[in-house]
Amino acid sequence: MSTQAEVSLLGPAIHAQALTMKTARMTAYKDINLDLAAGQAHALLAEHKAGKRELLLTLAGHMLASSGELTIGGLNARSVKGLHAIKKLSGLGWFSNVNELEKVLRVRTCISAELGLMGKKSNRAATDAYLEQWGLLDVAEKNLEELDRMTYDLVGIALGMAGDPKLLVVQEIERDLTELQTMQLIDILCEISHGRGATVVCGMCDYGIASKFDSISCLTEDARAQRDAVLGQAAQTTPLGVA
Repeated sequence: MSTQAEVSLLGPAIHAQALTMKTARMTAYKDINLDLAAGQAHALLAEHKAGKRELLLTLAGHMLASSGELTIGGLNARSVKGLHAIKKLSGLGWFSNVNELEKVLRVRTCISAELGLMGKKSNRAATDAYLEQWGLLDVAEKNLEELDRMTYDLVGIALGMAGDPKLLVVQEIERDLTELQTMQLIDILCEISHGRGATVVCGMCDYGIASKFDSISCLTEDARAQRDAVLGQAAQTTPLGVA
């Protein structure tokens, strides 16, 4: 399949080898290897402050790795030209200090403005239709600061999808949510990939909850230990004769 077909039909496949981001002050992530299928929902598992944020922004074309190899839909993310192209085909959920908006803004205002930026109809009828599509019409007149955490995260996802991106990247969604709420958001992310053909990549900390994704990539030794503990416990409770 050609690169163009891979991006247009299934969203981008993501391949990283020995990907590293170092600055004069810190190493954000080091020696990351990824092979993520196109058009699926993927979890990147690591503990807090382990470089997930920087890696996710790199995958979306908002940051540049310092070494290693990274291709997204066949585009070279280690070149400035490739990075710009990747950024255009990507959408972001909320990322602090990157795309979070003033909390006094109304939900309808945020959605209307984003639809307009994406070259779509942004009048009242079109905005309300989009809000209804995401189950957000009931909170259209609320300010962002009035929303509960799950609804706030959902608004971020809806904004990220306003331009019908082929790649959606989402920061940790477990923060301040119950396990049930987190799973509901994961269901939405999986539907985005399976129903809309986008590739979805989400940072996660809990392997058990992340198991709802199509794949999980463990980025750190702690993440791999958590995976092995969960899988080992599951194996111990599996009845005899069941694979």
